[in-house]
Amino acid sequence: LVHMPSHTFYLVGRYGDALSANQKAAQIDGANAQHQGWTGPDGIWKLTYHAHNVQFGIGGAMMDGDAAGALALAKTVLDRPPVTKPDGGFAQFVLGSAYFAYGRYADRADVMALADPGPKQAFARAMWRYARGEAAARAGDAVAVRAEAAPIAISGADLKPFEDLKPQMGAMVSIARGVLNGRAAMLEGKPQDAAMAYRDAALIQEKMLRRLSDPPAWWYPVRRSYAAALLASGDPVRATAEAQATLKHAPKDPLTLVVLARAAAAQDRKTEADQHMAEAKAGWAGALVAPPAGLL
Repeated sequence: LVHMPSHTFYLVGRYGDALSANQKAAQIDGANAQHQGWTGPDGIWKLTYHAHNVQFGIGGAMMDGDAAGALALAKTVLDRPPVTKPDGGFAQFVLGSAYFAYGRYADRADVMALADPGPKQAFARAMWRYARGEAAARAGDAVAVRAEAAPIAISGADLKPFEDLKPQMGAMVSIARGVLNGRAAMLEGKPQDAAMAYRDAALIQEKMLRRLSDPPAWWYPVRRSYAAALLASGDPVRATAEAQATLKHAPKDPLTLVVLARAAAAQDRKTEADQHMAEAKAGWAGALVAPPAGLL
């Protein structure tokens, strides 16, 4: 009852409320586990829905910029990954959510200290590399981003634990590699190359992951990055169109609104730019420090 409204909140762009609902649901899980006598570090993970509450909470935090909220939930996964067997599919997916949160919000040193999940968890390992690449991108280290992107891959055998979702999980690995290539190109001053990488990743996301809707299997709309790269390449008109297209599927996304604000400013539409930036700040947790174009 506490968790389910988060699905509606997410779909209408109330990402902070989606996070809050799942934080509360996770707290209730703790009390429920105690009530049933499931104590110790594994107890709470015996509740089938707990992993979803945690993963969905991270999804909300990825969209509203609540770094503290995302990292607190991610830490519960990393402290004791909810695995029932080493290659469990959903367990890897939840672990991937935790890696994503760390890549986006944690100090680079903390990200680099995360242990390699190993070859038996190939999907989780791809997301682990993605996290390291995102942290490198935030540090402006294009060489390191490329180094993490290059080995990101997964085989058909590695996807077996995901059963009916094998195509979708394979798509996520392709998106991870594409986004990091886009990040590196932006850092290298090649926004047109970045736009192509982001465009291809966005098309994969929109074709393959629509059925995994909320929170999305990939934790942000990649078309937003495509729009940012178009803007950086000197095309505010196309950037505006792509940002508007992004908002159809990710309503009120604060960072997409940042792209729209910058595109409007580039076209001397100051009032419109101010409106979009005000909307962005209203939907972002804490102060909205203007992110560099390469990380939008």
